[in-house]
Amino acid sequence: MQQIFDSSALSIFPLSDGMIFAYCQDRDGDLMTVAFKSISFDDGKMINVTSDFFSIAKFGAQYKSLLFQVENPVTCKVAYLPNGNTFIADQDGNAKIINRDLSIVWSGELTHKGCPVSGVAVDGSSLWCSFKDSSILVRYNTRTMRDELRLGGGKNTVIGAPKGIYISDGIMRVCDCEAGKIHEINLSSYSMSVYREFDEPVHQYIKVRSHELVLLDSGIYLL
Repeated sequence: MQQIFDSSALSIFPLSDGMIFAYCQDRDGDLMTVAFKSISFDDGKMINVTSDFFSIAKFGAQYKSLLFQVENPVTCKVAYLPNGNTFIADQDGNAKIINRDLSIVWSGELTHKGCPVSGVAVDGSSLWCSFKDSSILVRYNTRTMRDELRLGGGKNTVIGAPKGIYISDGIMRVCDCEAGKIHEINLSSYSMSVYREFDEPVHQYIKVRSHELVLLDSGIYLL
């Protein structure tokens, strides 16, 4: 693994040619100054970027209007639905779906046993959400926001603390921040295996082209 950034990294988000990430630039007690950087895999350069650049990457061109809908633009979970709508979940458990006209088409509390959403990913017309503190993955129908399937949550749960989710080509990779593992789930058979293991908590996994990146406690790494 190659370390790209240190332990001050807070979250990572994919770009078409690289990634953008938020990090703690300074801390004064409970107050944190957040800054942003991006990396291009075309030339390998890391540059400082503005919060507006980060917001465009995360929320799209209408980010200024969407920012009024979120509690914290860095920590909120965002997913783009197939019909062009945007799903947003805040850390307080409140979630909503906003259409292209910036109207709220659905809103509600999206929690499991009081635990807020810790990761999201879209698979066709379904939305997968992880709930770290209740050790469960839930698949929702994006038209009704009713749960269709649950994985885990029982006494024999394999994924102890699911957090970041990444889905591609029918495979879901789930970061288990408690066990320091990335689990791989086949969404056709629901067979599960361990994709990668680490010596510390893993919070996010993304893939950009052929580049795989993880956010660990100690920083951002290229696998």
